Amino acid sequence: MKKMVACFFLLFAHALLSTVMAKDLPGRHFTRKRDVNTQSLLENPCNNKHLDLVFIIDSSRSVHHYDFEKVKEFILTILQFLDISPDTTRVGLIQYGSTVKQEFSLKTFRRKQDIERAVRRMMHLATGTMTGLALQYAVNIAFSETEGARPLRQNVPRIIMIVTDGRPQDPVAEIAAKARNSGILIFAIGVGRVDMNTLKSIGSEPHEEHVFLVANFSQIETLTSAFQTKLCVPHMCSIVEHHCDHFCINTPGSYLCRCKQGYILNADQKTCSTQDLCAVEKHACEQICVNTPGSYVCQCYEGYELDANGKNCVVVDYCALDNQGCQHECVNTEDSYYCRCHPGFILNLDKRTCRKPDYCSLQDHGCEQECVNTDDSYFCQCRGGFRLNPDKKTCKRVDHCVESNHGCEQLCLNTGDSYVCQCSEGFVINEDLKTCTRVDHCALSDHGCEHLCVNGDRSYTCQCFEGYRLRNDGKTCKRKNVCKSVNHGCEHVCVNSDNSYICKCREGFILREDGKTCTRQDICKSVSHGCEHICVNEDDSYVCKCHEGFLLREDGKTCRNKDICSSVHHGCEHVCVNADESYICQCYEGFALREDGRTCRNKDVCNSVDHGCEHICVNTDSSYICQCYEGFVLRDDKKTCKNKDICKSVSHGCEHLCVNNNDSYTCQCHDGFVLRQDGKTCRSKDICKSVSHGCEHVCAGAGDSFVCKCQEGFLLREDGKTCKNKDFCKSVNHGCEHVCVNSGDSYTCKCHDGFLLREDGKTCRNKDICNSVDHGCEQVCVNTGDSYICQCREKFILKEDGKTCRYKDACNLVDHGCEHICVNTDDSYVCKCHEDFVLREDGKTCRNKDLCKSIEHGCEHMCINNNNSYSCQCHEGFVLRRDGKTCRYKDVCKSVDHGCEYACVNNDDSYICKCQEGYVLKEDQKTCRRCTEGPVDLVFVIDGSKSLGEDNFESVKQFVSGILDTLEISPKAARVGLLQYSTEVRTEFTLKQFSSAKDMKKAVSQMKYMGRGSMTGLALRQMCERSFTETEGARPFSANVPRISIVFTDGRAQDEVSEWATRAKQRGIIIYAIGIGKAIEEELLEIASEPSYKHLFYAEDFTALEDISEELRAQICAAKASKDNDQCKCENLVTFQNYATSEVRKLTQRLEEMTKRMEDLENRLKY
Repeated sequence: MKKMVACFFLLFAHALLSTVMAKDLPGRHFTRKRDVNTQSLLENPCNNKHLDLVFIIDSSRSVHHYDFEKVKEFILTILQFLDISPDTTRVGLIQYGSTVKQEFSLKTFRRKQDIERAVRRMMHLATGTMTGLALQYAVNIAFSETEGARPLRQNVPRIIMIVTDGRPQDPVAEIAAKARNSGILIFAIGVGRVDMNTLKSIGSEPHEEHVFLVANFSQIETLTSAFQTKLCVPHMCSIVEHHCDHFCINTPGSYLCRCKQGYILNADQKTCSTQDLCAVEKHACEQICVNTPGSYVCQCYEGYELDANGKNCVVVDYCALDNQGCQHECVNTEDSYYCRCHPGFILNLDKRTCRKPDYCSLQDHGCEQECVNTDDSYFCQCRGGFRLNPDKKTCKRVDHCVESNHGCEQLCLNTGDSYVCQCSEGFVINEDLKTCTRVDHCALSDHGCEHLCVNGDRSYTCQCFEGYRLRNDGKTCKRKNVCKSVNHGCEHVCVNSDNSYICKCREGFILREDGKTCTRQDICKSVSHGCEHICVNEDDSYVCKCHEGFLLREDGKTCRNKDICSSVHHGCEHVCVNADESYICQCYEGFALREDGRTCRNKDVCNSVDHGCEHICVNTDSSYICQCYEGFVLRDDKKTCKNKDICKSVSHGCEHLCVNNNDSYTCQCHDGFVLRQDGKTCRSKDICKSVSHGCEHVCAGAGDSFVCKCQEGFLLREDGKTCKNKDFCKSVNHGCEHVCVNSGDSYTCKCHDGFLLREDGKTCRNKDICNSVDHGCEQVCVNTGDSYICQCREKFILKEDGKTCRYKDACNLVDHGCEHICVNTDDSYVCKCHEDFVLREDGKTCRNKDLCKSIEHGCEHMCINNNNSYSCQCHEGFVLRRDGKTCRYKDVCKSVDHGCEYACVNNDDSYICKCQEGYVLKEDQKTCRRCTEGPVDLVFVIDGSKSLGEDNFESVKQFVSGILDTLEISPKAARVGLLQYSTEVRTEFTLKQFSSAKDMKKAVSQMKYMGRGSMTGLALRQMCERSFTETEGARPFSANVPRISIVFTDGRAQDEVSEWATRAKQRGIIIYAIGIGKAIEEELLEIASEPSYKHLFYAEDFTALEDISEELRAQICAAKASKDNDQCKCENLVTFQNYATSEVRKLTQRLEEMTKRMEDLENRLKY
């Protein structure tokens, strides 16, 4: 009875769905097992079908809005034939771009109309294409029981239907395989230019049943009936014993067998056998054809390599590959190569580079002093002051004073290779370096005379100019003071002048015609004020001012434009920003400034271009490179990847050995065997020894027979056994410099391209020497017979080296831009400045040497010149105020009676009192009182992603341990928990797990680094929903215990963080966000509590951390100051934050040092 019911059910299902078969994918061949009558399709064939179905939708920027609407229509159509309820089919939906967004889970909706409404409201993300991240989210979260998936023990099919239109920007194969291995069936739908290999790496096998590709989004609706069949019809392969050798394929009401790629179905329509494409197809391989799965490849004999067409073979040119590193010449041999040096050089021990022979070290040269190498020998030479003897080896000293007419008036003294004249005591040598004169005591000694030195016989005396008299020291002079006795009628100042006097006026006045009285002067007209625009008289001096739209420069004289960007052609690609006397270029968000300081480049090239990388795209400075997953290597196109070990990954069928060969493999045989034509099996190789072959030179096995071959330089005669000489060029000493060409019974010499045969008929010369050698000519190279000469263009002349050129007159020929003076040099020019000016760093403009004297600087104590500006400084014991000009006492606490009980801290022009740890200030703000320890619930959320690295992860663990040392760990005081996250979240310990710092630090030290993705949002969710629950050790809200979380991250999250960060803060959790390295500011702002400047820390900049203690006191304590013990809780939080800040600073210094070492190592490896 049971068998009859089963048969009836199968026949009924087949009849209902037979019409669907006509709509299956083209090119498929089915073997029908049963024939039944066709019946009409039920209105809802999926009644009571138990499924957990999750749609994954590509929402990248390449999907247009119109196409996104088409995908939504496709989903709505699929929903029509599903029986949706909690007990039958459950549906979830994920869309993804650069991040993953779950629109609804398997448990969100219970009715079909609610799901349809949610699909229609779905908004397009329009960002990147992180397909692997979406699959990972589905495996870890969407199909979890907490999100509504039914337990595996209930055997409810789990199905993913993924729709994508482009190459993923992250790895997909590994996570897709993980999903399939966990029992999830994946249908992969590609639209447009999707790589079919990528779709196959995602979809379940067999691929023809689970992988679909349509030309555009309008055609996606054509797949509806196929999915209705696959989702609703009973799977015959799982009901009956099909006996398929490889794959069983469900068809409506029946099934068929399929084989793996490279195999064909046998006549029994069940078993499979290997397909020999080399035997059944016209492969056109010149030498060897080798079968591969589903295809074949051509190979060549030893000493040959495959041509670009992949079929013909050419002789291997070993030297063609970068000359094989040979410095001079590379010479091919039959199966290898060797390096050879030019004449006059010998090969070094590395067998690649060449050097000239060191004849001096190779033999006993016999030189007494120095041996000098020449091109083909050596010679001896002597040091300075010696001469070579006739034996050309030994040396003798030269006595120049005896051998030459030296002309010395008094004494001759030999030096190394010449002589010098000297004088007797009391005399000095003259400018002719031969004659002598008596000593001038005034000139030779430091006589110290202020005015005049007068020589005596053996010494000298000092004298003064007229109007002066000698002081008692006998050296210095003083003026005779004419003005001392009377003022001589001068209105202002009487000044001694020689034997008389003159009247002078004070600054700002000039002398009248009577030579005695004074009148006020017009400073601007009377002095060279140097004002660029306007000079204004002011008391006894003047000031410079500028026209409207200009500002006075720091030199107090010249003017500059207020808006440089508007007044010049700045050339900035994005944004021009004024900066003092110049401007700087800046870029829009998401771009970085190039080294030219003007143009911009995209920070993330991988997300902004269609890079074409098959596996992984990695950003470089201004471009990208492709990389492969583990076990794969990059192909020559630098984009696609191939398997390292094909032999292990396929069923190769080799009888003896399998050898990997690029993207395929070849079979090889053991010694004494050769490969048969099937490319897999082997036979004994030496036929020649077993038969009487009659070959004159060489017998060679050929399959199961043999052929006769000739030795090198000979050709086989027509009888197929005897040999004749084939290369006349090799049999004579032809003397051809380049190429010898056989010609009948003789030969002719020919030259390589670009060379001409000389009259001797053997040697060659270059047609164009200038293009064939590194001539070194800076401007123009001119061929001259077998050589060349260098020439210069107009307005240039050739230098002495015969190669480089220089301007005839650079200052007059170019726009030199010198502000003051242009001076020609050898082949260029330099700028110089007038007296009292120095050259600026631009090498063209000039500035005043002493800016402090030339302007009204306003410094209270001291003015210090500083390149083009100045700075004010204070005397010892003072510090500069914020106005940069006035000064204040450095230590106010030491200069006043502050009255602080514990410590006085300077605060600008005043001071504040502070207490030791565990104490707070009383109301008088001077004396202190003790407070008790307050409780706190603290949870660390630590980033364990791959980008952090194991060494940096150890530093983070030390950071956590350091903070634990500052806390009083106990059930009544501080309770601490810790989460680590990457692609998933792991609770290292809960708030109730440990009651001592020692046990916690041990757990931290044993914490294992996860080292994968960065699901920060998932970690925040677990912290919010579980870590601060009473079941995990958190105290109830009624206890009013502060709940604090420290979130540590080093990069961009791969999921959404704002939702769970907001929920955590709404539940009263205070969150401190610590960003290290590449952390994203927007994400840190979303995570941290308000105000962000008190709860968000960047590892790169800790200048603001010094004031965190006071800021936290103001932030936390202001809201909890109703009781004394509340104030102490605040003080303990401040203490905790002070120590956390210190530990973050130490951690950052370690990370920065480690990063610098890695950059140095990378630079050394690069160069």
